[in-house]
Amino acid sequence: MMPAGVSALKDMEGVVPTPVPYYTPTEMATITRRALVFLLAALGGLAAPVTPEDQKPAESLRYDEVQFKAAHNSIDREESLAAQLDGSPEAPSAGNCRGLELDLVLDPARVDAAGGWVFGVQHGGAFRPDTPRLERCLAEIRAWADSHPGHDPVTIHLDLKREATAGDDGVFAREIDAALAKGLGKDHIFTPALLQRGAPTLLEGARKHGWPALRDLRGKFVLVFSGEDNDEAVARRRRAYVRSEPAERLAFVDLDQRAAGSAGADECDIESPYYAEGSRVFVNIQLGRKDWERLARGARARGFVTREWKANDEEAWRKALEAGVNILSTDRIRGSAWAMVGKGPFRNVMGHRPDHAPTTSRN
Repeated sequence: MMPAGVSALKDMEGVVPTPVPYYTPTEMATITRRALVFLLAALGGLAAPVTPEDQKPAESLRYDEVQFKAAHNSIDREESLAAQLDGSPEAPSAGNCRGLELDLVLDPARVDAAGGWVFGVQHGGAFRPDTPRLERCLAEIRAWADSHPGHDPVTIHLDLKREATAGDDGVFAREIDAALAKGLGKDHIFTPALLQRGAPTLLEGARKHGWPALRDLRGKFVLVFSGEDNDEAVARRRRAYVRSEPAERLAFVDLDQRAAGSAGADECDIESPYYAEGSRVFVNIQLGRKDWERLARGARARGFVTREWKANDEEAWRKALEAGVNILSTDRIRGSAWAMVGKGPFRNVMGHRPDHAPTTSRN
């Protein structure tokens, strides 16, 4: 019988190679070393050994080198925002989120050019008088942060609904940033300018300088506006925020997979024009939509940070982990043993093996 490794190689004959993705020199060295180790292990029928890179402490990994659990539609979950963030190594699937999502709407009666805008947090629909205010949600998050000094970086996705597009775009940018600064503390926010650092575009800054290590982001929040770019009002507001005094903005704005194919392009090809503008470094991926795994891997290889929504069963969660998605969004905050990335809140996206991974002995 032909050895399994040789058979696998023969099966690949005639396959057209894909374009070489972007990697930093450090990542390229790591990939090469790890590929040799795993190939030798596979041909020999042995378990692949854990490399020093796999054992690298989480705090020394860069933000874009890790995977973490995030709550989807946080305000709709049974758990409080603080409970979504809380967690322990003894029960890693209970909470332990390092990402939250707040869906934004506006009180249409309070969008005066003079300011004083009122932001609500609800999953779309007309603004309700009883809807939780953004101010209250940020206060709860800040209270958790104050009780956990030096906390892990927390990423907050702010999902702009159509009901958050009223009023002047320039005033919106000033009002929302003022609310975020007041609620979380401007000094506690890692802003796009800190990543770009003088590079021509944000993406070039991420590739040239790299994201900070987790230890350098302790006590910080990373804020990201998401939203559906196929909705012209939402797309307009998101574009305006990016372009309005970009060096002063507090939040990133992501790229929406659903909009990447609107001009007939392949929405799962990270080389498509939609992804090439340079002012956005997060890609929001709809899990299960078309060839989403190819998009996740391609985006990660070219310097983007990826998020999916929403991994609500074990198979979806496993696929998102294997595709290298950085931010794994889910409704399963507690009660699902699989909803974790490991004993801690972060996992190495470059191939760190879970603690329960089986080993294979020589036959």
